[in-house]
Amino acid sequence: MVEWKEIIPGEVWWSDAFLEPDTYMSLMKRLRSDSRKQIDGRLRPHAIGNTYYHYDLIKTDVRKDDALVEEVFTKLNSLIESLGDDPVDYRAPLNQLQFFAKCFSPDSRYGLHTENRTMFGKYVFVNYLTSEDTGELVFPDEDSANRYLAEHEDNRRGWEETLETLNGEGTGVRYAGHLSLKPRKNCCVVFTTGIAHWVNPVVDSRNSLPRASLTGWINATDSYMNWEKKVAVAY
Repeated sequence: MVEWKEIIPGEVWWSDAFLEPDTYMSLMKRLRSDSRKQIDGRLRPHAIGNTYYHYDLIKTDVRKDDALVEEVFTKLNSLIESLGDDPVDYRAPLNQLQFFAKCFSPDSRYGLHTENRTMFGKYVFVNYLTSEDTGELVFPDEDSANRYLAEHEDNRRGWEETLETLNGEGTGVRYAGHLSLKPRKNCCVVFTTGIAHWVNPVVDSRNSLPRASLTGWINATDSYMNWEKKVAVAY
């Protein structure tokens, strides 16, 4: 059974060995052979705030792999049930936000951002499949978030929109750090939506799938996808 460590109280948890070794080997073989689709936030509508994101979606349909789904979500459920939350019903069809595979390219990063629980649910997970010296997931305190914005002025307006959106919903944004986590092979991080974070670019990766991961907002409903479909035509 997977062991979880709480690294920011009530906000961030970490496991050093997430997938079983045979599961990991089989999964990586499939992911390396599959095609990818570039996801560029500059070309897509934004429900929360117009912050930059860019990654490659790996087209392996992990949601149809029943054994993988059961293993991943049984382990995730062990954490969230211990925190007093209901388990995810992974035997029902999972939607696109709940479970997918991705990796980075030279243009990939995420600007300072967060999501709201209305569309994305309470928890998000990232099961890193490669180790990287860069591509850190950063949870800032408010001071380091302001320093980041001073260095990335292109992110400022989108972050202000995010604050306006979440303040308007009455939830606001939480600053949980400062904490920086490097991707580590077969480690998994779970954190709550609504906390500020960014992801740095990956520089000089030795991996064929840089910063590859299984990931998802495990409690997400169809509300975001339905919203995206409605605004996509106008966008």
